[in-house]
Amino acid sequence: MMQKNELVKVKIEDIGVGGEGIGKVDGYTLFIKDTIIGDVVEAKVMKAKKNYGYARLMNVLTPSEDRVEKVVCPMARKCGGCQIQEMKYPAQLAFKESKVRGNLERIGEVPGELLDQIMHPAVGMEVFCMCGIVGYSGKRSAQEVLLNGLEKLEYRGYDSAGVALALEGGIHVVKSKGRLEVLRRKLEAENLPESFCGIGHTRWATHGEPSDVNSHPHSTPRVSIVHNGIIENYGPLKADLLAKGVTFESETDTEVLVNQ
Repeated sequence: MMQKNELVKVKIEDIGVGGEGIGKVDGYTLFIKDTIIGDVVEAKVMKAKKNYGYARLMNVLTPSEDRVEKVVCPMARKCGGCQIQEMKYPAQLAFKESKVRGNLERIGEVPGELLDQIMHPAVGMEVFCMCGIVGYSGKRSAQEVLLNGLEKLEYRGYDSAGVALALEGGIHVVKSKGRLEVLRRKLEAENLPESFCGIGHTRWATHGEPSDVNSHPHSTPRVSIVHNGIIENYGPLKADLLAKGVTFESETDTEVLVNQ
């Protein structure tokens, strides 16, 4: 069994569900954040249990051939939302594909021969782009917190931006095509009462062209929604809602959620 504060040399052989690297020392398993498969690292044991422990990365002695020189996101280690950014993108895709396949075989008991026929290679993005989401509830001005937060996410790229603010009369949405500065000017012109709760979003268009109306958030009088990704079955969902008399303002897939 390892001892706390012990320094060890470890080769990373796998990655856990939380994105931490997994290696073994004389059969003892260690979980080490910020490492990837193939790394040989020096690590300091921080917590030691009977059969496994947690260690802190001290030095990368021999980097994996799949390790990047510099991660894309400047907040990668702080937010914990993108746990394998130290890994080159093709290796990320291969790793994710192997995890999906393994879960289908182990949990879903899907035969490997069938997966060979129906699974396609993981498809990534040619350009690094991802919507940004910020939420706030507290004692400060929600409008300023949201705008400042969205500004920190501008590096992801976007074509429109918007905020939804909780005001005394209900939810108030302001959104616009273009850069965040356009949204700032809109908000300044409206001179809204101070709000202490809201959500904000920067969007890359998928369903529907970049426009004011297609920008997020999408709202009803009771709820406002922002969303990243694609709703694969939004077509039949929208058709069902239209048949029930629901009307839509935008071309987005997100609007089907707010009308459910």
